[in-house]
Amino acid sequence: MPETKTTRVAMTVQVTTTKRQRDLIRHCLFGSDDRKRKPYRNYYCSSTSGEAHEDIQALIDMGLMTQGPFINDDTAYYAYVTEAGAAEIDTRLPKD
Repeated sequence: MPETKTTRVAMTVQVTTTKRQRDLIRHCLFGSDDRKRKPYRNYYCSSTSGEAHEDIQALIDMGLMTQGPFINDDTAYYAYVTEAGAAEIDTRLPKD
């Protein structure tokens, strides 16, 4: 059974995420080197199918990510972590 975490996103909403979903949030903010101490980016480029897409869509539905523009003839899109998504992995969004 995958490791899950439950977080209160708003005063009346709780969400449960999987380790894989938290890893996607972490990758979105830290890139492939999560040893960095501060988030330095906020984007994830996903295809419109596959496991990552399904997890990202679930994170969007939970309010932990938002969907950005489609690219490559609508075969991929960008997704961005929300403040609630950053809180899910105990960090903050990067500063501009």
